[in-house]
Amino acid sequence: MAERYGTDHHEFVLRPNAIEILPELIRHFGEPFADSSALPTFYVAQQTSQSVKVVLTGDGGDESFGGYDRYARWLRLALLSDALPDGLRPNLAALRYSRLTDSRAAGLIRRLKRSARFVALDGPSRYLELVSYFPSGEKTELYSDDFAATVQGHPEADILRTAWSAWPGMTGVDHLACTDVENYLPDDLLVKVDIMSMYHGLEARAPFLDHRLMEYAATLPDNLKVRGGRTKYLLKKAALSRLPTELVLRPKMGFAIPLAEWLRGELRPYATELLLDDASVRRGYFKPETVAGLLEDHFRGAADNAYRIWALLCLEVWHREFVD
Repeated sequence: MAERYGTDHHEFVLRPNAIEILPELIRHFGEPFADSSALPTFYVAQQTSQSVKVVLTGDGGDESFGGYDRYARWLRLALLSDALPDGLRPNLAALRYSRLTDSRAAGLIRRLKRSARFVALDGPSRYLELVSYFPSGEKTELYSDDFAATVQGHPEADILRTAWSAWPGMTGVDHLACTDVENYLPDDLLVKVDIMSMYHGLEARAPFLDHRLMEYAATLPDNLKVRGGRTKYLLKKAALSRLPTELVLRPKMGFAIPLAEWLRGELRPYATELLLDDASVRRGYFKPETVAGLLEDHFRGAADNAYRIWALLCLEVWHREFVD
């Protein structure tokens, strides 16, 4: 793209030692903000601020035009769910928590169990399953008895259920998108970009959030947003007249870091020490044996617990920065 349009691009390689700034990031967020893409966002803003003071972002494009892979997955599994007899649903829900394991096909079995759980749930519970690092059953295994008793009666799912219920009559991708616009977009994505850009004196503007564009996109049917498993269908069709096909139709790449690999390599001692030392255990939130199991399963490749571990790390760092 730089060659085609004569733009001036620069490359910056992010390495595992970038984790050293995590306490600083948490201080600026002021909360245990556990979106790992805050790390590359910090460095992109840092590098960009050396050349310009105002940038454009793509925030809002996925919500309005069906860009998230979970939208395509939702449509696929929702169709399967609707075709199932009601009597089969409880059995599928139970499968999610069964002890069905096979070390030779652990990844496949985990995906099958999660899909079975997804198919068995109602709409807001399905949404929660898609966006949660720790589904409800895993939280039961993670929480200590005292902490579980403390939070009982305050289910975190109520926040999303309220947002979901605010859009009666919505179906398919639109229902997910509206819920994202009420929660994920303002409470995660825009917070992340705003704080990381302003940290470096950089102003970020999001043209996809123009209210007229969002209102227009809200009128589009699902099949112009997700079609045949392809996300952002209409937006990509429009882009094909201006951008190379291989760029427009390449697989979606989130703004992610190779967290799973880092945690199995250079960050393994850091995660182990922070989450299993006496100070962390004394907080009494989580069962130490469950946390140790999450770490061990990830380290030996039996599971990808990278985002779960990251969330726990951010919570522990927040405690040490603001509470201890």
